[in-house]
Amino acid sequence: MRPTKPVMLASQKGLALLSVMLVVTIAIVLSAQLMRQTSAALNDAQQTAQLRQAFWYSRAGETFGRQILHEDFVQGTQARQATTDSFHDTWAESFRGFELEDGKLVIKVIDLRSRINLNAIQGQASTAAESALREVWLQHGLPTAQLDILLAYLQDHTFQDISELAGLLNINQQQLVALQSLLVALPDSQLAVNLNTAGEAVLQAVLPKESDSVVRKIIETRASEAFISVDQAPLSNYSSTSTTLDVKSEYFEVQAHAQFGNAHHYLRTRLHRNVDGELRILDRAEGKQFVRELLEHTQS
Repeated sequence: MRPTKPVMLASQKGLALLSVMLVVTIAIVLSAQLMRQTSAALNDAQQTAQLRQAFWYSRAGETFGRQILHEDFVQGTQARQATTDSFHDTWAESFRGFELEDGKLVIKVIDLRSRINLNAIQGQASTAAESALREVWLQHGLPTAQLDILLAYLQDHTFQDISELAGLLNINQQQLVALQSLLVALPDSQLAVNLNTAGEAVLQAVLPKESDSVVRKIIETRASEAFISVDQAPLSNYSSTSTTLDVKSEYFEVQAHAQFGNAHHYLRTRLHRNVDGELRILDRAEGKQFVRELLEHTQS
């Protein structure tokens, strides 16, 4: 009978070696996994820090926009008796860009009275507001049934934001974007479209009785000098008692795009400026979809 002890010892040594190799393999796998998790955690922490910094950059843009609007009001009241808001004012630059440490900030200020206020359907100029909305619907070839639903809704409800149209009328994103440059939801019932800042399509909508040549003349005239009063405009079918038009605004929007590292933050802030030039925040919205005009200018 042959001895078995050496074979058993060799077998035990082999098992021990396998066990050591298994432990080492497990340790390597666990170490690699731990390194991946640590790296991911560091990346997440870095991304969070960058997002936070981009957020505060955009808030700084909001503050800067408010300061521009306040200074413009002070300069305007000092320079002339009648306050106006036009593209000749400092706030109306197409956009302002700032290079910051590891990032950048771009802001744009928009006059919200350059658009047709949906909530004016409940105000003194309700007839003019309805007529303007019908012109807008006609310009874009939208179904009149949608407009009928909107007008009926506005008799008893007000809009907080133009984006609410999507849910009410079931319009697509492309249609909503087109309407956002023409319509606005303001916290009052006035129409009072600013003659100095409204685009051609808006002017055509609120002045349906005026010819296209008159609208173009208005735009050409204000390019060299702002209208101090509506009476200065070359209008032939506009009543001096009408509240459809104005030459100033009290509602503005500051759009800000901030970048820090790889992080981006988009902020829209709507403001009300009272008769003393004091500014109050109406609301804020975050997201790329709320700063479309700013992005169009910076990407063009």
